[in-house]
Amino acid sequence: MMTPLSERDDNIQKVKNVIENRKKLLRDIYTGIRNSTEENRYLKGVVRDYTHYYANMKKQKEKQVEVLNKLLYYIDVILNNNKNTKNILRQAQEDKKDIVREIKKIKREIDEL
Repeated sequence: MMTPLSERDDNIQKVKNVIENRKKLLRDIYTGIRNSTEENRYLKGVVRDYTHYYANMKKQKEKQVEVLNKLLYYIDVILNNNKNTKNILRQAQEDKKDIVREIKKIKREIDEL
């Protein structure tokens, strides 16, 4: 018997797997179409659209990384200010770790595009 929390975690993992499979499918389709354009001039427009889509996705992800890096900077400023309480410092440390994790995740997503 699964607990509600473990059921939720299981469902989250299933959704993540579905999303990953769809991303892989889109990349495979894009690669196939790109390779086919050499043989079929009509597919060039489709490839151009896919290329535009991936360029926009990459730009959005890079913007996210930029914003998260700014947040890291401000957290560092807070951490270096000795007037803050221990709880604020501890929370800022946790937030910083979360942001670094998110940056790494987004960079991996950029690399996969």
